[in-house]
Amino acid sequence: MKASEVCDRLDSLSSERSSMEVLYDLIEQYVKPFSGEFYTKTEGENSVNWETDIFDATAISAASELGASIHGSLTPPLVKWLSIKFNKEELNEDQDSIEWLERATDLCYLALQESDFHLEINKAYRDLVSYGMAFITEESDDTGDLNFTTSPIKSSYFEEGEDGQPIRYYRLLNWNLSKIYDKFGDDCPADILKRYTEGKVTEQEEVIFCIYKNPDFVAMPGEVQAKQREWIYKYVYKRLKTDIGEVGGYYERPVFAPKWLENADSKFGVSPAMIAMPSILRANSAKRMEL
Repeated sequence: MKASEVCDRLDSLSSERSSMEVLYDLIEQYVKPFSGEFYTKTEGENSVNWETDIFDATAISAASELGASIHGSLTPPLVKWLSIKFNKEELNEDQDSIEWLERATDLCYLALQESDFHLEINKAYRDLVSYGMAFITEESDDTGDLNFTTSPIKSSYFEEGEDGQPIRYYRLLNWNLSKIYDKFGDDCPADILKRYTEGKVTEQEEVIFCIYKNPDFVAMPGEVQAKQREWIYKYVYKRLKTDIGEVGGYYERPVFAPKWLENADSKFGVSPAMIAMPSILRANSAKRMEL
């Protein structure tokens, strides 16, 4: 995709989500505070709002405890919760195959333990019980180590495929010039380089991180397949609608968008916090009147 197309699609998705952001904003205020105000653009550290109008913290504690409970039950950090089986049942009864699976399971589990998986999946569970969905990306660095990221709901947008998962994913990054230069170095646009060298390192610009399916990908066996990437990623400098940095790719889907409950008429998830919102608002109003 061209940089201009990435920007146009993001603007369209932002408009599409505007009706949901009314509810997201209430959740940010009363269930998951300090996760980013949906109607406020953060221009810098001094523009972050650290004040709250919360009078009853029951929903905040409940969401945190539910997320922690799911983490401890579904993917406990100290228990090997991962197991692997073959699709063909006869292989699952073969001793050599069983031993191979056990070694593969150990390697997968060890890779997850050595990564930031548990830190990021805990954030995802909190987003699920609060906003009804989460966005998780899985990448690997130059050494092959896994790197997971749970992106904030506020900055994440997606186009849904037939399987309900993203076929195009966009993350809108508000980065200061220091972070942009650290990421891209001298590949930064000229105006960013100029301001950075002048010491204006706290100024912010919008950068779009985009993942999308490779339209030219054709599944083929052998070495030819190893040279292809089914998924592509790129960065776009939003203000000038130009590419920034190099284009890369992934062999497999790198982004996931799990949902708590699905609404048949919407691609967005439904959460316990959404269902409980009338009670949450009543509790805060009652406590405020009492005080």
